[in-house]
Amino acid sequence: MHKPLNQTPLRLQRMLLRLQKYDIELKYRPGKESVLADTLSRAYIQKSVTDDNLSEEVERHVMSVLRNIPVSDGKLEEIRQETLKDETLQEVVRIVEEGWPDHRSETPSRTHDFWTNKTELTHVHGILFKGDRIVIPRTLQAEMLQKIHTGHMGIEKSKKRARELLYWPGMGNQISDMISKCSTCLDYQNANAKEPILPTDIPKGPWRVFHMLFPVDIDGSFDEM
Repeated sequence: MHKPLNQTPLRLQRMLLRLQKYDIELKYRPGKESVLADTLSRAYIQKSVTDDNLSEEVERHVMSVLRNIPVSDGKLEEIRQETLKDETLQEVVRIVEEGWPDHRSETPSRTHDFWTNKTELTHVHGILFKGDRIVIPRTLQAEMLQKIHTGHMGIEKSKKRARELLYWPGMGNQISDMISKCSTCLDYQNANAKEPILPTDIPKGPWRVFHMLFPVDIDGSFDEM
């Protein structure tokens, strides 16, 4: 409820849009406090049941999201095909469709990197999304890294650019590693000039030489003694 709308899963965005016209306060009650919870509230629905109007609304919302993504139809199709070939993403898709278990240990080890963001993952028309960001299959990640670094922007700007549209586990670290090894960036990066060391004569005894700095005068100079 406190996240920006574009950072919530697509299925929750529809609910939040419906709730915007109400003045509500959401309170979480842990399961241990719900001692009289009825059976149906905890029953797992194997197959979702929706009416035709809701299905049409969901379809319109999904198509609206896909149309507003700044990615060509050809690239979306390529991502869709590579997602189908990616065994890890297909395992994540299966869990997203069936529902995440209560504990991380109950999921396959290769999907553990997605556990932290499990509530933000949505499967739409063969493509996996984290909020409004596309989850990139492993086979396309190297290509996306090169596109992110087009123009040889710095690490932070490149990360910001990538996080507007793309996601995969470890993406930030890979961007940092790639840019830190980029020969062009290393040649033209800004470097602070090193202050030269100015040695002073060794005094012949204690308290023979001392310096004192006073506040800056009007003309900007220091008095030195």
